[in-house]
Amino acid sequence: MGILHVTAMHAATVNNLEKPNDLKIFPKVPGVRVKFSVDETVPPVRNAYYNVPAAFREAAKNRLAEMESQGIIEKVTTASNWISGMSAVAKGKDDFRLVVNMRGPNRAINREYFRLPLLEEMKVQLHGSKFFAKLDLSSAFYHLELHPESRDLTTFLTENGMCVLTM
Repeated sequence: MGILHVTAMHAATVNNLEKPNDLKIFPKVPGVRVKFSVDETVPPVRNAYYNVPAAFREAAKNRLAEMESQGIIEKVTTASNWISGMSAVAKGKDDFRLVVNMRGPNRAINREYFRLPLLEEMKVQLHGSKFFAKLDLSSAFYHLELHPESRDLTTFLTENGMCVLTM
């Protein structure tokens, strides 16, 4: 957990939203691209297609189309060194979650370690603050754009071909 500082640049992005439903997708942070540091000694992994359970197949196809229209993923037709399998798992009684087996690429990504701040440190940072908010960041990881050189690592196989994450 950390302290969120809303800068003028980020506030302008939020102020440009036209209607409350625009917040269903957390706004992309402008000017920021994430580039993975990759250990080149780790051999690429190419997984086979994972079967999506029949109960979720049509909904998964629709969810992928929605993610593509939102710019979260894009279809690729070029060869990839990294291919991860995608499936769907039940989430509650009537919902599901798309999951991608990223164990192979995760082994190749060099980690940056981050120490979580202590509660006492956060209290010092919050001292004198006037506004507080509770945010539901269920899809907040989609707010950072992936550098084009890092996207190949996120290639995953669907029933209709390969896709990469762009966010």
